[in-house]
Amino acid sequence: MTNTYKPKVYLLIEWPESNRVMRHPEAIFLDDFSESASNDILGGRNCLIPPEIWDEYKDSEYIEPNDERKIVILRDNENN
Repeated sequence: MTNTYKPKVYLLIEWPESNRVMRHPEAIFLDDFSESASNDILGGRNCLIPPEIWDEYKDSEYIEPNDERKIVILRDNENN
């Protein structure tokens, strides 16, 4: 009998790079996290993610939800 099982391949993405895939449904977080008072910001977490998902997000920029300056800059750049 041959084993036909094909294991899934994941990449370990360390903090702070894991911010890029923080809310992706396929991200598997490995360590405990702390939540801010607003419950919106997660920090200090390493994760596992499929390579194809990382390839999609690796050049993205994570914007903290409370970073109003960057949010305004992004919003203004979208309107141009």
